[in-house]
Amino acid sequence: GSYGIGIGRTMQCVVEEHHDEQGIVWPKTLAPFDIEYRAVTPNGDGVNDGLALSFTLHGIDAADVDVGIYDLSGRLVHRLVSEPRGEGRYTESWDARVKGAHTPPGTYLLRVAVDTDLGTFEKTRTIAIAY
Repeated sequence: GSYGIGIGRTMQCVVEEHHDEQGIVWPKTLAPFDIEYRAVTPNGDGVNDGLALSFTLHGIDAADVDVGIYDLSGRLVHRLVSEPRGEGRYTESWDARVKGAHTPPGTYLLRVAVDTDLGTFEKTRTIAIAY
């Protein structure tokens, strides 16, 4: 099969083509990587208190998926997912805490990686934490 990952409205990796009912050829990609809020403000007011992330895997029977939050030096701050997953839509959330403590304010990297037999497909987005 074909494998890949697509994140964002402009950053997508084409994995195969399909035809719709009118015969138009469309690239089949992974659905956009959706982040509900790119600025997380975990101050308990109920507004942007956590990170909500959604992504879809297409054409993957079982691939190792890793979703992590990293500081700007590349150090892993928090791992949201590290497990095999198949085709489907997934939603993850993070309350901006690590071992019960608030993560320091700043800019972080959100990385999604899918390790397949064709290689590792990964995309990274920035997120901010502010109090």
